[in-house]
Order: sequence, then structure tokens, then C-alpha cells
Amino acid sequence: MDSLVLFILMVSGVLLAAIVSKYIPQIPLALIQIMIGLLLAIVPIEQTTIHFEPELFMIGIIAPLVFYEGQNISRKELWKLRGPILLLAFGLVLLLVVAGGFLIHWLIPDLPLPVSFALSAIVSPTDTVALKSIVKNIKLPDNIMAVLEGESLINDAAGLVSFKVALGVVMTGYFSVKEASFEFLIAAFGGIIFGGIVGFLFVKLRLQLRKMRLEQTELLVLIQLITPFTIFIAAERLEFSGVLAMVAAGVVHGVEHDHLQATTTKIQMVSNNVWGTVVYFLNSLVFLLLGATLPSVVAKIWSKENFLVEELLGLALIISLFLMAVRFIWVYLLHEHFVEPNAMKFEDYFKSFVLGAEKKQVDQISRGKYALITTLAGVHGTISLATALSIPLVLTNGQAFPLRNELLFITAMIILISLVSATIFLPLILPKEELPEVSTNFLDFKTAYALLLKQTSQQLEAKRTTSNQYYINQTIVELTRKLADTEEVSLREMDKKQVKQLLNYANTIQSKTIDDLYKNNVISKQTHELFAAFSAASKQFEEKNFIKKIFFRLKFSLLRNRLNHMEEKEIKEHFNSRFKNNQLIMDEFKLAQKISAEATIQALQNQMNTANRKETLRVIQRYNRFMKQSQDDLEEVEESNYYARLALQIQREIVQRMMDEKMIDYPVANQIGEQIGYDELSELALGTE
Repeated sequence: MDSLVLFILMVSGVLLAAIVSKYIPQIPLALIQIMIGLLLAIVPIEQTTIHFEPELFMIGIIAPLVFYEGQNISRKELWKLRGPILLLAFGLVLLLVVAGGFLIHWLIPDLPLPVSFALSAIVSPTDTVALKSIVKNIKLPDNIMAVLEGESLINDAAGLVSFKVALGVVMTGYFSVKEASFEFLIAAFGGIIFGGIVGFLFVKLRLQLRKMRLEQTELLVLIQLITPFTIFIAAERLEFSGVLAMVAAGVVHGVEHDHLQATTTKIQMVSNNVWGTVVYFLNSLVFLLLGATLPSVVAKIWSKENFLVEELLGLALIISLFLMAVRFIWVYLLHEHFVEPNAMKFEDYFKSFVLGAEKKQVDQISRGKYALITTLAGVHGTISLATALSIPLVLTNGQAFPLRNELLFITAMIILISLVSATIFLPLILPKEELPEVSTNFLDFKTAYALLLKQTSQQLEAKRTTSNQYYINQTIVELTRKLADTEEVSLREMDKKQVKQLLNYANTIQSKTIDDLYKNNVISKQTHELFAAFSAASKQFEEKNFIKKIFFRLKFSLLRNRLNHMEEKEIKEHFNSRFKNNQLIMDEFKLAQKISAEATIQALQNQMNTANRKETLRVIQRYNRFMKQSQDDLEEVEESNYYARLALQIQREIVQRMMDEKMIDYPVANQIGEQIGYDELSELALGTE
């Protein structure tokens, strides 16, 4: 029970940190999470003195985080900036591990040299997640963030492989330069090759499942979620680098992500949301755990009396200054490899002069300032902390790991020093981000909603491919119609009572049209009865409350999934015998749908006036879609409905951005939210019909 309470506390801490960060954006999110972790440490339950299996940090936190980084890194930027990235991620990391290891051993003679190398490897990786929360309102020089993102991905791997080699020496007590170098190379290249191959096999598995019509989003996303854990464990069992395997597998999955993005939008959308939530929680969890474990670590240091806390703080400061100094000198000496030449390349000149493209601006920044910015931006974070927490409690001979608590404390202080340094000094030496001027007057409802519709259409247009352009066009046409209506009349709150009256009127017209078709022998008695039953079911659905509609839709989806997963032969045998002799009835039913919808739309247009225009257009929209469904097969209807729902999600994201950029106030946001809610309820009803 206490473990469950602890988990709930951690989730609550993540939520609280997000809320506090919203109101105090000047403080980096990581520091807020550490402070909340300190508060959690005083909660009176046994597990607040946190007990965990160190190896779980490698598998449960580092593996998915590195995989996600590899999946989302820009392959184009990674290749374009491979020179500076490799200089920082491999050259600098190896220099820091070796030089830092000797320095730490000299500063702390009681710390064995292999353990000193391990600590140096722990604090060598950088963390762009923590950095982004610091520089969100600061303008970094052109390529620095791209270089740092690539460095963060690769040096996570380089640092962790170095840590693994050093840790192996500590655990066994045996060291050979030749064997250590060989082990490093085998672990590194073996991990890359293994991760790339197995990652590709997982991609092929998901593609094969789609070919077999096993296309449930939940299944495919679940396979993607277990991929990093499976590959990491398998790579480690084969004595390869699990972290480098994660990098390779992540990059392979990123290529698949780019390739399939247009044709499997729904899967990608759900995958992005799930992964975004998981990664955000894991990053937050690590800093919460740092805050929650610090009091017990400090207490153990005091009880042993090997070191004073003040001494460890001083050592952490010296090591931090050393890391910064080496990083500064490295970038300063190799400056020409980090910046683009001022001379314009031929292709840039061609684009500028012949094609009229805008000339690319290269930041004019001094050598020393560039090195200083890169140094301060090299903050340490999640990976360093999770690696430190993964240090075993005991050696293979059963003895306690030497000075483990001291290592945790020093690592935590180095992370804090890097965060605080970047928070204080980067804003002083860099200009603020030039944001577009925001009017002090908020947009009104009509203007904001019109802008929302335009931006939604633009985002949908960007997703257009050969395979989805029909559905994209259909959705954009509907958005354009709404935009035209918005510009003609001022938007006001929907009159629900009038909508209900119009729906009743429309149902009456539709029923009368169906009766006339039957009387004129256009449709048979069976079709007439079928349509009457269908209309009654639709009306019953409309009268359900929102919760009942959700459950009804869920049951309908489950039934549809069952049908989708039946064998093709079984489907043919089951349905062909039922509908072969009734094809005429089904054709008549679709014809009746089309004719009755057309008649209903015409009747609604005839009685439309200025006072009821908004409500009438809403009901006409319903019957337009209703008529469309009478013509398309089920798969096309599903695709059409999906892109309509995608437009609604895009609209919600735009509303949130408008709020963040102070373009609209809360009342207008609420009004737009209600408008989106009406559209969503309409989609819900239409999707079920």
C-alpha cells in the first residue's frame, strides 16, 4: 500500500511542478521538481526513504529516454552537423572521462581510480530537456541548439558506455587497458549494429501486422512502447551497449515515423501523445527522486563522518569548474568546426539571386562568446542523475560500493550548479527571443475563431499526401464554409433549443419524404420499414445524454473491431449469404437516404433567416454528412470522420497556443471551446450513425 501511495505522491509531484512552473517560468522546471521532491521526503510513510533496484534505472528510465531522443532527433541536422556533434559527444566526453577521472582521484584519494572514472563518466552527458526550460525566452545562435541536441543523444551513449566499462572494473577489481579498449569497442559497435537490426525487425513486425489488417492503434503503439525495453535487455545480455542499441533503434524508428507519418496519421498522433506523456513523466520522476533521496543521502554522509557536507560541496564546485573549463577550451580551440563559414555557398547564392529566396543570415558572434555559450548550455540532467542512481549498492564480493552516497551527492550538486549557472548567466549574455508583438487588446471571438479556422486549414494542408488528399480537401472545404459564415455574421452562442426544434422539423421532412417514396413505389415496403427503424434508432441516440453517447459509441467500436478482425473468408461466408439476396434493399436504402437528405436540406434552406442562420447551418451540416455517408463505403466514412476529428484536435492545440501567446482571454477561449465541443458532439453522432 505504501508503494502505491508513493507512486501517487510522485504523480502528484509531477502535476504540482507543472502548475508551479506555469506561474513561475523564471525558475527551470527541473529545480522546481527537485524542491517538490524535498517536500515529498517529509511525507510520513515508510517508502519515502526510497528503496529501489539500481538496475531498474537503466532499464526503466534511461532506455526509453535515449530511445525517444533517437526517434525524434532530426536526422538531417544530425548529419549536417556531424562534425561538431562528434567533437563534443566523443572527443570531449572521452577527454573529460580520462582527465576528470584523474582529477577526481587526486581530489578524493579515498576514491579508487576506476570509481573516479565512473563518476567522471556520469557527469559527462548533457541534457537538452533541462536546457530548453531555461532558454525558452532566449535567442541562441543559429546552430547551437541543433549541435547540443545531437551531442546530448550521442554523448549519453558515449558517457554510459564509459561508465559501464569503469563500473565493470570496480565490480571485478581487474583492469587491463587492452581489454578495456577492446570491451569498449565491442560494446559500442555491437550495440549500434544490434540495435539497428532489431529495431528494423520491430518496424517490419509492425508493418506486417498492418498488412494482416491488425491495425488497432493500441496494439501498434504498445509494440513500440515495449521495443526499447526488449532491445535494451537483449543487448545487455549479449554484453553489448544497451544505450547505443537504443540510439540506433531510435533512429531507425524515427525514419519509419517520417516515412509513415502521412499514411498513418492516427497511429502517429496517438504514439506521439503516449510517448510525450511517458517521457515527460520519466524526466520529472528523476528530478523528484533526486529531491526525495537527498535528505537520506545527506543523513548517511553525516553518520559516517568520512566527509563534511561542506567538503563535498566544495569538491562538486571544483569538478564543475573543471568540466566547464575543459569544455570552453575545447570549443574555443576548435571554433572553426562549430560555425558555418561566412562565405555564402553556391547553392545559397543561387537560391538568393536566381530564385529570390531570402539570404541566409549567419550569426556574427565572437569565438570566445560562442565557446562561453556552448559551455554554459552544456547543463547536466536526467541521464547523469539516473546513471548515478543506477550505481549498485554492493560489489560482487558483497562489500558496499565505495562512497556511493558521496557519489550521489556530488553528482546532484554538479547538476544543480550547471542548472543554476545556465539560469543566471545565459540570459545575461544572450538577447531575449524576438517574439512577435502581441497587442495589448485581446482578439474578439469572431476574429479569433476566423484565425483558428485559417490556421487549422493550413496545418491540414501541410499533411496532404496523394493517398489522403480527398479527405483533406473535404475537411478543408467544411472549414472554409465555416469561415465564410463567420465573416458574414457575428458568431454568437448556439441556441440549443432552436437546434432541437430544427432537428425535429428536419426529421419530419425526412420521414415525409420517405413515406412519399414508398407511396410512389420508389422503394419497397421492407426498405420503408428498415428506414423507419433506422430513424427511430437515430432519434433515440440523439436523446441520450453525453455519457450514454460515449458508452454507446464504445460498444459500437468494439463490435466494429470484432468484425474487422474476423477472417476474410469467415466474413464472406457470414455476410454474403445474408445480403446477396437483399442487395436491392440496401441499394434502395442508400437511395432513400440521399433523396430524403437532399429534400431536408432544401426545406431547411427555404426557412433559414438571419435569426436562425447559425442553428440552421449546423443542422444542414449534419444532413450534408448524412447524405455523404449514403454514398461511401464504411472505410471511406471512417477516413472522412477521422480527418474531421483531427481538425478538432488541431483546433484545441491552436486555442492553447493563442492562450499562451496572450492573443485571447479566458472568456473567448471558453466560447471557442464550446464551439469546438458542439462540433465534436456532432462528429460523435455522425460517427455512430
